[in-house]
Amino acid sequence: MRGSNRNSAISSENTARALFEPRLNSYSVKGISFETVQPSRLNDRLYPLAKIYSVEMCSTECTQELFEAVMGFNPSGFKGKADSPKRPVERVSWFDCIAFCNKLSQELGLAPYYSLTRIKYDRQIPQGIAVAFVNVLGGNGFRLPTADEWLLFARAGIANRWSGTNIEAELEDYAWYEENSNNETHPVATKKPNKWGMYDMSGNVWEWCWDTYTSTLKERVMREEDGRAFRGDERVMRGGSWVEESSYLWSEDRYDYSPFMYGNDLGFRFCRSID
Repeated sequence: MRGSNRNSAISSENTARALFEPRLNSYSVKGISFETVQPSRLNDRLYPLAKIYSVEMCSTECTQELFEAVMGFNPSGFKGKADSPKRPVERVSWFDCIAFCNKLSQELGLAPYYSLTRIKYDRQIPQGIAVAFVNVLGGNGFRLPTADEWLLFARAGIANRWSGTNIEAELEDYAWYEENSNNETHPVATKKPNKWGMYDMSGNVWEWCWDTYTSTLKERVMREEDGRAFRGDERVMRGGSWVEESSYLWSEDRYDYSPFMYGNDLGFRFCRSID
């Protein structure tokens, strides 16, 4: 009887754990594959306002090979090495990320989430976008995560200081940063993921988010409600990079950058709303 009760308890525990396990979705574009993570529906009880079950997010930062396959060019500073295709793309403006999301959606037969008009290209990176008028169409295609969505996926249900750990001595197992990066980016998914299977949400490259950088929720809602973006609206970036010390990698922190700017420590990941 005791053995039976124990087995029943173990089975129930395994079932409960399985219910909270995220779902992995696979995609392929021009021979380049990527995976997204979709949290369990039960996580909506923890984050009722975020409707986190209705979002799938790329498990890694967008790689150079995926960006080039979709966009036809690679602006990265750390390219030309044997492992460069698997490294995160960098030197992308916020507008470049918006354009990528639309083109990726079209490649996969999805309705673009944005529209871009009045596009002006960068002088140093001719195919890179320096400024554009962005409208939210709300299609079922890919998009940049909001700063709040990014944080929820980085924490994966646990309010750790860094994505995957709350112990600084363990950070090198989860992140590429000043202490271990050797002053360069590294192939994605070569460090440990967090509990939801999200890689590099601390370190490697900073990641663009959709939001304008504002100090209060009220101001953010007021500026985002019309769904438009302009050159002067500074945007949120999160996660830290290969060049930063550990304190810049804290998940809850957010920093701002002009949307037309770029650097070899700044990339992105993308997500999609699911009905």
